[in-house]
Order: sequence, then C-alpha cells, then structure tokens
Amino acid sequence: MRVSVFFLIALLALLFMSLPQGGPALSTQLAAVSGALNPGETRDFSYTLPRDLEDFLLHVTVTANTPATDRLDITIEGATWTDLQGEWWDYWGHYLDFFGPLTGGEHTLTAGTSPDTTGQISFNVEFLDVPTPPFTVQGTFPAEPYNDVAFIHINLPKGNCSIAAEASAGAFALFPEGLDIIDVSGSINQTLHFPDADVYEFQVQTDPTGPASWSITFGEAVIPEFPQAGLAFIVPVVLAVTLALVRRRGGHSAVKPCRSDSHEAFACTWM
Repeated sequence: MRVSVFFLIALLALLFMSLPQGGPALSTQLAAVSGALNPGETRDFSYTLPRDLEDFLLHVTVTANTPATDRLDITIEGATWTDLQGEWWDYWGHYLDFFGPLTGGEHTLTAGTSPDTTGQISFNVEFLDVPTPPFTVQGTFPAEPYNDVAFIHINLPKGNCSIAAEASAGAFALFPEGLDIIDVSGSINQTLHFPDADVYEFQVQTDPTGPASWSITFGEAVIPEFPQAGLAFIVPVVLAVTLALVRRRGGHSAVKPCRSDSHEAFACTWM
C-alpha cells in the first residue's frame, strides 16, 4: 500500500496538536480530626495515617462565637500551634527541619482552648497531600488575628502556572516563593514562571485592620517546551510546502517498483 508524504506529515501534525498533557492530581485527604471543646478543656483525639509521610498540608477550621477570645491550640507529635482562628493553613515536612516525618498508623492530636476562651468552640483538622495543579485553597482571618500568615505548599512542574486570587472580604498579600509580592484586593489573574520542578511555598498574609476571606486557584501548569503559538504557525507552513512538492511531482508514484526479473529484489528504491 502506498502512503503519501502529505498524509504522513498531516498525521504527525495531528499527533503534535492532540498530544495529552496528563491529568494533574488533586490534593487527597489523608486523615481528619473533628471535635468540640468547652472553655478550659483539653482532649486527645486519635487519627490514622495510611502511610509514612514526609510532608503534608495542615488545614484547620475553627468555629467560635467570639473569635477574638475563643481560640484553638493543637499539638501533633510534639509540634504545637496556638491561638488558631478562622480557616487557616500550614505545612509539615522536611522543608522545616524541626518537623520530622510521621509514620503510617495510629497517632494522637491534642486539642485545647486558649486561656481566655469564654464559649464552646468546634474545630476540624485535615491532613492533606501536597497538591499539584489544578488546586483551589481558601481561608479566613478575623480582625486583628493572632496568626496573620497562612502557609501553603504546592508541587509545581517547571514552567508557567496561572494564579487566580480573590479577596471576597478585606485584602491580603500573596508571597510566592522566589517571586514578587502580589497585593490582592478584589480579584487578580496572573501567570507566574517557576524555573524548576519543585515544591514551592505560598504565604498568605492578611491586612490586620479587618477580617479577610480569601481564595487562590492554581491553574494547570503549562510547560513551555514548544509554545502552542509556534506550533500553530509551523504546522500549516509544513503542510503547504509538502502539498506544493506533491503537486510538482505531477502525480507520479512515490515508489519505484521492483523489476520481477531483477536479482536485486531487495534493492527497491523509495523516493
């Protein structure tokens, strides 16, 4: 069967344009602890990790009638966070020397209230895999928060990543690791470039003069090895040149047939 050069080039172009980029995984919940505490109460809560963990995201949500005084303290394997309010994030892992790995299996989280708590508080603590885009993270800060910075880590490939950030209330500053600060009041959309594939830290720092509600969406990363704009230009040019060459050949066969009486039957010439 004879296949034209034009057909081969067209098929190659189709493969380039339709090559899948792969599906990035969302962050997976590894474990969770929920409970309610009365003023002055401290309790232990058990949770199970499915495997050994070098690093993960810690997502804490605290619900209180009076956030300024009713705050949460938690301790995980000797590491303690105090005066937690609202919806807050932090990172555990080798990035911080004093946070060692956690083994798979049963563990205990100790939760208590701040000394000046006056009412019952409820809370939820999630252990999440470090995500890859696309991923959306959100949080809240009360006015004059005790912890005014949230820490998010995300695993990014080399290349560009779109960032959509919004302050539905108040304002905040976004600190991408190694890049310029981004002030967010309302909503912004930017594309950030990351020179290496790695885990990057993003800090969210609130304006302490008032409460803030924020969200950040990390779009699917694009690796600029072969820009789509360049591909869209090159493919039609290659096809046009190929078509012109085929027409100039005057419709002759692209294969020189072998002679049946030749002793060199395997020396057929392909043009």
